[in-house]
Amino acid sequence: MNMSVELVKRLVSEQFPQWGELIIEPVKNGGHDNRTFHLGNSMTVRLPSGKEYEPQVKKEATWLPILAKSLSLTIIRIKEYRITQELLFTLF
Repeated sequence: MNMSVELVKRLVSEQFPQWGELIIEPVKNGGHDNRTFHLGNSMTVRLPSGKEYEPQVKKEATWLPILAKSLSLTIIRIKEYRITQELLFTLF
């Protein structure tokens, strides 16, 4: 699946219309396992680069709330949802 700004814009606009007008830009060094995009000035959208990386989304959903209690920075998980039947995507 092509992880493009246009795809992220469409997904955000469809499922989070209140953020549909925010600027979306790819993170310069987005990594191998995920494709990460800036959503406005304070949020990110991360899409697994392939189905084999989808389990990491579920692992993060389990561990981030636990780890957040011990970290000095704030971690807020906003939403996790499916792009297609096969692929999860996370909005932080």
